[in-house]
Amino acid sequence: MSKRAWLLLVFLLLGLYASVAAGDVVVLLPAGDAERAMHEEIAQRYMKEHPSTNIVFQYVVGSGQTLEKAMTMIAAGIAPDLMYMSPTALEAFAAVGAVEDLWPWVEISGTDLSILHPQALAGYQMYYPGQLLGMPRLFLHHAMVYNADMFSERGMIPPGYGTHWDDFAKAVGNLTQDTDGDGKFDKFGFWMRGWYRTPTYFMPLLHAFGGSIFNPDRSGSSLLQTDTVRMFENVFDIFRRYEPPFSTTAIQNLQRTSQLAMWYDLNSAMLAYDFSFTWGVAPLPAEKNGHGIGLYDVGLAMLSAGKNKAEAWDFLLYTISYEAQKIAADHGFIPVRKDVVSEGNLFATLPKSVQSTLLRNIMSANVNSLALLAGPHYSTVNQILGDGLLNLKNEAQMPVRNALVEMDRLINNTLAQPWPPN
Repeated sequence: MSKRAWLLLVFLLLGLYASVAAGDVVVLLPAGDAERAMHEEIAQRYMKEHPSTNIVFQYVVGSGQTLEKAMTMIAAGIAPDLMYMSPTALEAFAAVGAVEDLWPWVEISGTDLSILHPQALAGYQMYYPGQLLGMPRLFLHHAMVYNADMFSERGMIPPGYGTHWDDFAKAVGNLTQDTDGDGKFDKFGFWMRGWYRTPTYFMPLLHAFGGSIFNPDRSGSSLLQTDTVRMFENVFDIFRRYEPPFSTTAIQNLQRTSQLAMWYDLNSAMLAYDFSFTWGVAPLPAEKNGHGIGLYDVGLAMLSAGKNKAEAWDFLLYTISYEAQKIAADHGFIPVRKDVVSEGNLFATLPKSVQSTLLRNIMSANVNSLALLAGPHYSTVNQILGDGLLNLKNEAQMPVRNALVEMDRLINNTLAQPWPPN
C-alpha cells in the first residue's frame, strides 16, 4: 500500500471512529450476512440487559481484510476493543503484543471455561506458554457428504461410522466411471476442496492415520514420520488416479447431475443444498487411530490498545453465555458450549439423518484443525505446506516422499528461527 493510500485509509477510519462515543465497545468483524444477523441479535439482547453499554459493530468484507484493517487501526491509535480472530490468524497479532492475555480476566471474574467443548481453547494458547490470546465463539465443521442414489445404483453401501480408509479407497475407484466409453471419466468417486493448498482440510485425516505436521513439542517437523508419509501417499494415490477436473462450476455441475458420489464440505454450505437426490453425511474414513473428526473455531480477541477493556470483557463473556450460544445455534452456527450442543437442536433445516450425524461428529470431534497448525511461524509453515503440496499435485510422477523431504527441511529451518521475529 502506498503512503498516500495508507493515509487516506487512516483518515477514513478516523472519520468512522469519530462517530463512536466514549465508552462504546467497538467490535471489528467480517461482514457475512448470516453472521451479521446473529451478531446483531446477540448485541441487542446484551444491550437490553446492559443499557449503559453500547456495542458498535464495524464490518469489513472478508476475514483477511478484517485483519488488515485491524492492523491499520492499531497503527493509527484507534484500535477496536474486540475483533474477529482465529488461532492461525492470531500469529501476526501475538508477534507484536497486540492482543490481551485473557487468563487474568478469566481468573478475576471466576469464569468456568470447562463448559466449552474440549477442542475449543487449544489454538489460542499455542503462542506463549500460560497465555490465552482469544476466546472461541463458534465452530465450523467439515464432513464428508455422499450421494446415496449413486451408491444404490452400484449396489454399494454409503460410508458411515466404521468405514475404513481401505474400503473408502475401493469405493472411490468403483464409483469413478467412464460411462460413455470415450476414455475419460465422467462420474467421480470423491473430491476434497483445496486439499493440496489448505492443510486445515486434511488435518483430521492425518490424525486418523497417526501422523502429524510437528513433533510433540513443536520444535521440529514430523513430515517424515512413517504414518505421516503413509497418509500423504494414500491421499495422492487416490487423487492422482481419480480427482475430477476442478472449477467451482464444474464441481457444482457434477454434484447437481449425480456425477460426484462423495465430497468434503462445510456444515454452513450444507444449509443451501437443494439436491433432487438423497444425500447424507459421514465422518472421513477411519485408519489406525479410528476416525479423525475435525472442528475449527473462530472467536474474538481483546486488543491490548482497546479503550474499554472492562466493558469489552463483559461482552466477550456474554458471547459464550448459554443465551448467546443458543442464538448462534438458532442461526445455524455450531456453538462452542457443550450444554448447548448436547441439547441437539442444531441444523434444524437439514434432513433428520444429516442432523444426527453432524451432531454425533461434533460431540465426538477429536481434532481442532487450526490448533494443530497454530503457533509461532504458522504463516511460513502453512506456505511451505501449501506450495509443496501444490507442486506435488502438478508433478504427477514425483514420489510423495521426495516432496515431503524438502518440506521437512524447510519447516525445520523455519522453526529454528527466533519468534517473534527481531
